[in-house]
Amino acid sequence: MYALYGCFRDGVNRSCEKCYGHSSLRDQAKHPCFVLAPQYDEIVVDDSFRVTPSAETTIDLLDAIKSQYSIDANCVYTTGQSMGCMLSYLLLSTHPDEFAAGMLVAGQWNPKVIAPMAKKPLWLISCTGDEKSSAGAATALKLWSSLGARTDSASWPLDTTEVVHAQEIEALRNQPATIRYSHLRGGWHNCTWRVAFTFAGIRDWLFEQRKQEDYLDQLNFSVDDD
Repeated sequence: MYALYGCFRDGVNRSCEKCYGHSSLRDQAKHPCFVLAPQYDEIVVDDSFRVTPSAETTIDLLDAIKSQYSIDANCVYTTGQSMGCMLSYLLLSTHPDEFAAGMLVAGQWNPKVIAPMAKKPLWLISCTGDEKSSAGAATALKLWSSLGARTDSASWPLDTTEVVHAQEIEALRNQPATIRYSHLRGGWHNCTWRVAFTFAGIRDWLFEQRKQEDYLDQLNFSVDDD
């Protein structure tokens, strides 16, 4: 499980490591996993779609970890918020065969390069007050749907009870979709991960996903190489 965090002005922020890592520790009995939260000393990707070499180093790190530890290559996941979400978009686009699924929180990426993500089970989460992430999700869903992916979305209140969120998650999980989007009403960019990483039902969904060689045949669509 890649847990990719966001950035502050100094390029360092361990908020995703703290909040998803904590959730993962609580869930180890249910979902035993290797959680990898790399620390960067720079802004690896940004809203202008600039990318540093550290993005590719992240994949090199994954390959090194898989060679040293007993990692199931069919169950490699990525999640992250803000910069970490954008980096997850990028890695899922450039190295789709490395990952089984992704949970993408409060981020977006260049729609010109994200077509390969249509092949993957994804769960996107953003707040209505986060205009960039919300617009990016809407654009991405439209693109992936046009490529034949099954998508669905739901609007949920940002602040409600754990029981209500669990019911909303279950309702969206039960839809016949491979790509899901939860749009949280209220809040802004930094509010998203405070809530998103508490969604136990989405974590359950993520760990149920496995990489399958015949996934394109199941979706019955093709991505134009052009």
